[in-house]
Amino acid sequence: MASDYGGGVVIDLNGGLDTCLIAGNTAQGNGGGLAGGGNISYSTVAGNQSGDYGGGFYVEGGNVYASIIYSNTAATDGDNWYDDYESASFEYACTTPDPGGASNITDNPLFVNAGGGDYRLQQSSRCIDAGNPEEIEPWYDLTGMVRPLDGDTNGVPAADLGAYEFLHPKGDSDGDSMFDRWELDHGLNPLDETDSYANSDGDPHDNKSEHIADTDPWDPLSYFHILAVTGTPVQVHFESSSNRLYTLYVSSNRLNVAWTNVPGQGPRDGVAGPDVMPHSTGQTSGYYRVKVQLP
Repeated sequence: MASDYGGGVVIDLNGGLDTCLIAGNTAQGNGGGLAGGGNISYSTVAGNQSGDYGGGFYVEGGNVYASIIYSNTAATDGDNWYDDYESASFEYACTTPDPGGASNITDNPLFVNAGGGDYRLQQSSRCIDAGNPEEIEPWYDLTGMVRPLDGDTNGVPAADLGAYEFLHPKGDSDGDSMFDRWELDHGLNPLDETDSYANSDGDPHDNKSEHIADTDPWDPLSYFHILAVTGTPVQVHFESSSNRLYTLYVSSNRLNVAWTNVPGQGPRDGVAGPDVMPHSTGQTSGYYRVKVQLP
């Protein structure tokens, strides 16, 4: 979008922007991304340019909070921001130069692919979990993902700066021993620790056990179990997930606590479908169990 003033947004002191992406705009004059005042929170302003001052934000007052203003350009001065009246406040912001204020950072936010318009954060970004740790009531980012999550896996969820919340592949924001990504993929709440011991589908296993097995917690027919034991030598059949590890054990007595790992049978990756583990040393009988575990 192109404009003489405020290429993307013009905002007055009584206005506000929350959880917005302002990118790819141009102003012939001031404020490539936005111009004016008001309150800007949890927003990302990047990839904008101005023909004069304030490539990202031409500031005339207001407050910038928990936002990223980075990778913008201005022909005259203030690539990312230019405070014409020196009246704005910056808090928990990622921008450069340092505007002063509490808990601001100047590090590159490390967008996933700014050139391709992807302004989500890479896993190594300092903007992850850099928001106000006292903001713990859940809300949502620009994609509809719940926040705050524990994106840096330090055990304390905190919102990320900017419009997007980073989802760590092994994050566990509520400490319930289920990965946030798995909970979101399966319609559970990564900020509710009580759903781990619930049994959403009424099958023999609770949600935490279904997470370990990577089965569907909403399908009563989807739970980890041995399907069949066939053949001579023995073959143990089951459904496996490519995201989990499996190990075959044998015992001569099912009441015996000493179960032996069958040689060469795990732990190994699953195959995302019908799977089989053989006991290929001539075993013709015995009791078998398959252990499933997280990688």
